[in-house]
Amino acid sequence: MPLGVSVTRIVAEDGGQVGTLYLVRDLREVRALQEEVRRREKLAAVGNLAAGVAHEIRNPLSSIRGYASYFGSKFAPDSEDRKAAQVMVREVDRLNRVITELIDYSRPSELARRPLSLRDAVEHCLRLIRPDAEAASVRVATHGLETAPMVLLDPDRFSQALLNVLLNAVQAMPSGGTLSVTVGVAEDGRAMVEIADEGVGIDPADMGKIFNPYYTTKATGTGLGLAMALKIVEAHGGEMRAAPRSGGGTVIAMHLPLARDIQEEEA
Repeated sequence: MPLGVSVTRIVAEDGGQVGTLYLVRDLREVRALQEEVRRREKLAAVGNLAAGVAHEIRNPLSSIRGYASYFGSKFAPDSEDRKAAQVMVREVDRLNRVITELIDYSRPSELARRPLSLRDAVEHCLRLIRPDAEAASVRVATHGLETAPMVLLDPDRFSQALLNVLLNAVQAMPSGGTLSVTVGVAEDGRAMVEIADEGVGIDPADMGKIFNPYYTTKATGTGLGLAMALKIVEAHGGEMRAAPRSGGGTVIAMHLPLARDIQEEEA
């Protein structure tokens, strides 16, 4: 535990020392804030650099894709040469998706917020992931939707963040399981969406890295999904936390200001 210690002499009116005051402070919160500032500065620098590189890469990729498609059309339909050209096209498309995510991540989060029931936002995203959940034999269980609070959100941007977390949870359970989504008001007075999966979980040593860009435990993927989700939630004045789930798996919690709290601040 990091501690700050200060020592002060206690002096009487005649100048004689009558005691010593020792003040010990817990610096964990200060250190955590300092680490958060450093993390954000580093991510901003990486994001700007990546966006610049991405723009430079995208133009030659378009040429490569065009030539691969052209030469592929010159070969017989089932030939190995044509299949190789098709692989090139698919890989270029995959790289373009990565570049798009990089550019999106580096852009400032501009929000068009409006009052919205958190229930509506969550149910919309659950409908979108239903095919993926069914394909993976994942059952979705919801809690607290009936009493979900009102929040001030950009529906499109928040949906993007929540979808990233939900799909990540589904993909963590390739053999099936239960995806639990809990909505309500957290102990700190903010709106809360909690997503719990029954996957293999994350090594405790890596738990602090899961919101970093490019961190992933999957064989495929860019590792930008949770990083983008965090950026969007923080742009809404919120916070995201990750913790191991009792019994295995991972719990991701999104905390967001209630609509009335934001409106009172802006009044």
